[in-house]
Parts: sequence; C-alpha cells; structure tokens
Amino acid sequence: MTTPTLNESVEQAAQWQARLHSDRCTAGDRERFAAWLEGDPVHRRAFELVSRIWEMDPRTLPDPDGARAGRSRSAAMRDTRRRVVLGAGVLFAGLVIGGRTADARLVSTGFGERKRIETQRFSLLLDARSAVALGPDDTDPDLRTGRFALTVKPGRSVVSLGCGDWRFSSRQGEFDIVSTGTRFSLTTVSGEASVVRKGREAHIVKAGDCLAATLPRGAGVVTRPALDLLLAWRTGRAIFRDTRLDVAVAEMARYSALPVRIENPALSALHVSGVFHTARPGGFFAALPYLLPLRVEQRDGAIRIVKL
Repeated sequence: MTTPTLNESVEQAAQWQARLHSDRCTAGDRERFAAWLEGDPVHRRAFELVSRIWEMDPRTLPDPDGARAGRSRSAAMRDTRRRVVLGAGVLFAGLVIGGRTADARLVSTGFGERKRIETQRFSLLLDARSAVALGPDDTDPDLRTGRFALTVKPGRSVVSLGCGDWRFSSRQGEFDIVSTGTRFSLTTVSGEASVVRKGREAHIVKAGDCLAATLPRGAGVVTRPALDLLLAWRTGRAIFRDTRLDVAVAEMARYSALPVRIENPALSALHVSGVFHTARPGGFFAALPYLLPLRVEQRDGAIRIVKL
C-alpha cells in the first residue's frame, strides 16, 4: 500500500474539517471521519495541522489585518454590508432625482470588504477588491474588476451587464462572475444566461456551466467547474485542491492588507491543497511552510514567499 503524503492528507483533512463544521454533517459522516483519522498516522498529523490553521488567531500570524484596533474583519464586513444595503437605497434614489441626468457611479471594495447592491431587478454582491460602475437608474452595470455574486430576480425585463467587450443578459438566475482585467468568467449556478462578445455569436451558459475568456478579445470556452470550490468565497472560505501556488496566493491576497509577492518564479508552479478562512488570510500564509518547501516573510511592507 502506498503511504499518503502530508500534502495529499491535508487536502482530505481540509475536506473533513469543512464537512464537520457544516450544518449537513451527519452521524455517518462522523463515523467515516473517525475511521479515516485512525487509518494512517499521516491523517492525524494532517488533521491536527488543518485544525490549528482553522482555529488560528490572526494576531499570531504575519498578517497585518489583526492589527486593526478594536474590530475583527468579520464584524467590519457585516457592518459594511448593513451600511451598503441601506446606503444603496439613498444612492439609487439620488440617481433618479431630476430624471436621467445623474452621472455614472463607481462602487468599489477594499481588502477584506464586501458590499451588496440591491435593486428591484437584481442583487449584486461585491467581494473584496472589486469594482462596478452603475449608470443612471441602475440599468447598465459595468463590472470593472473583482468577483461578484449576481442574483437576477424573476421578471419580464432582461437584466444586462457589461465586462469589457462582453455582455451578459438574463431574465432570472444566480451567477458567479470574475473579472481580473485580463480574464473574464461567468458561471451559472441556476437559470441561464446569454453571454456575447461584441460582434460575435452569443453563448447560452446553462446551470453548472462556466464560460471563461481572455480579455479583451479572447474566445469564450465553456467548462463544468466544481461549484463547491468556486462558490466557497461566499461563505468566507477558500478551497484549494491541488491548486497552483500562484493562483492560490492571488486568491488569498485579495483579503490581505499587505501586498503579497512570490519572490522566486519557480515557486509559482508548486501545488497546494486545503481549506482556509478568507477573513484570516494570515492562516494561509502561515501554513505554506508546513506544506511546501518555502519560507514566508513579512518585510518591507509586504508578505514575501521565498525559496528555502
């Protein structure tokens, strides 16, 4: 029998940790977890590591977020959501005063911050470091950069959004959208959407499908992603399964107050697995030296990932 590696076992342990914290965890799940835990000493080591990371106090990590006096990240995010839902009503009321003469408005979020925009036809949740431009009467949102959870409410009219040369429209459904400035993707969680690049044929993206393209003019490619990984950010988690280190670092850097640098390009091709709190990005960076042959340092105003 092949002995499992620590990195492989960490991925399994992270999945168990997430399952045990889920409201859907059953007695059968707990029995299977106990059997897995006793199945190999590496499993126990992996689960102990994942548990320490899961419960880790961000003030003990190389993470500046814990230094913000008097507020936890989660409390700040909750307050921000409350303020924005309330403030959105004032914003949208202001846009329609005096007819359609109001200027477009840019709504953005900083590190670790979320905002929700509510209108009669749609709800748009902005993840950290995201931005959207809203036109008069909220009729023409333009997604600039970041990650978004969009719910199109049932109705006769079509909701239409833009992202570079791409246009998206739907009458009803739930969608996950990412725009990095160089890449655009739209995943349909429920319902369906028509996605078209200027001057090209439309793609119909059905439930479970993801259309991704390189901006500004790359062709769209449709795939079937793992939705649990894709949507984990909505519940404050980042799930990595044999994910390239540069991709995982870019994901967690979204939630860090300090910039993150991979100092040695060869490290980018390493792979990492695990489940991490997005409200505690320091836990991710503290875990990396346990999982991969590298060091994590905080110096010169940045988190730096370097070779051993």
